[in-house]
Amino acid sequence: MPKSCSAYNCTNRYSSKNPDLTFHRFPFSKPSVLKQWLDNIGREDFQPKRHMVICSHHFTSDCFSGLGNRKNLLWNAVPTVFTFPPSNTKVLGPFDHSYALTDPIETKARLFSTLDINRQLHKRLKIKCQVIRRMRLKLCAARQELASLRAGRSIMVTCGTAL
Repeated sequence: MPKSCSAYNCTNRYSSKNPDLTFHRFPFSKPSVLKQWLDNIGREDFQPKRHMVICSHHFTSDCFSGLGNRKNLLWNAVPTVFTFPPSNTKVLGPFDHSYALTDPIETKARLFSTLDINRQLHKRLKIKCQVIRRMRLKLCAARQELASLRAGRSIMVTCGTAL
């Protein structure tokens, strides 16, 4: 399962393209630190699962200890760097990792519009397929006529009458 950051409005995902970006699991074994993480994340009714992570962009540089080539998170580190929506909006949107529909009526209208476009495209495809079929039949007939003309000419040449 690909790792993606659980922070609000963060679209960072694990990839080998950015070696400086690291991902850190929620500290379930440290309840007091976990509570601070959840308070700072600012997502209402958010319950992290074992596979969920936070990326290193949400931690300050003093939260890490560098041992060799590894970037390790300190045991008591808490994420503090976040971008939150304006206070007058509800924390629920396309970047909140929520799969709930924002407006079911609008979604239904978009669905029916897409279905209409799909029907129109299907009709156009059917017409184009018929045109291609007719063109193939004409091409086949033209090739047969060409072959018969070539055969007729070769017969005339062998008989001694040249055109």
